[in-house]
Amino acid sequence: MNASSLISAENVFRPQIFWQCRAIQQGMEVLMFSSLLLKRLWRNVSPQQSHARGATVLCLGAALMTASSANANVTELFTTQQDFATSGWSGGSALTTAAVATPDSDGATTNGLGNNSAAGGTGTAGALQVTVATLGYDALGGPGENNNSAFLAALAGASTLTADYTLPTGTTTSTFSLQLLFNYPSNYVAISPTSVSATANANGFYTATYTLPAGLPSAPSSGLYYFQLGFILPFDSPVGQTFTIDNIAVSPEPASLGLLVLAGSSMVLLGRRSKPAGRA
Repeated sequence: MNASSLISAENVFRPQIFWQCRAIQQGMEVLMFSSLLLKRLWRNVSPQQSHARGATVLCLGAALMTASSANANVTELFTTQQDFATSGWSGGSALTTAAVATPDSDGATTNGLGNNSAAGGTGTAGALQVTVATLGYDALGGPGENNNSAFLAALAGASTLTADYTLPTGTTTSTFSLQLLFNYPSNYVAISPTSVSATANANGFYTATYTLPAGLPSAPSSGLYYFQLGFILPFDSPVGQTFTIDNIAVSPEPASLGLLVLAGSSMVLLGRRSKPAGRA
């Protein structure tokens, strides 16, 4: 491998390593919190209630597994103004797009993996504003990611994708929802959200969750000459109205982290049980 190849590989995997390290840090924080909490619970349970300790461990472990799946292993794809402005998001003549500072869902300033020029670099907090120009099933397409190894690997290894968006004036989550779109050779896959949050966050954004299909390309190849992630708007989207998209991210299956939390918690309790009687 020559020097230029090494430099290219470093540029591809550096942002992916950044998001992996962040996920590991979040997982360790959950594990430390669970250990401290279980120690406190153990001390507060009397010997006469020892039969309840096992059930307590299992219930708390299950709760922590659920919490870990919501907070850990999240990889950002598009979240900064640079992600949306320089990466080529477009809706053709049917939609007008612009990167904006506000509204902004998450305030993130680290570019996502979908940024083909500076993934993992420092960006400016913001989002993608979309204005509906014509009536119909308008499609919003992201940049070409067919040569983005880190992006493809993150998608192929994920189980869910989430996206935050505001609602056009006069619509609700029942009348306006975005379908997730994957456009690549011999495939035009539209996926409806499995859920949309019932209420907006503090910045007015709702979160849609999508279950990702199996078989998405995991790496560049000669036959993958284009690959786009995008969204399809409802047919009756109000012409002239705007909405904003932000915080497009993927999450892999969280079972391994949940098991780590549960195992670590059990080790704490076993260590506590092995101490001689009479010690605190």
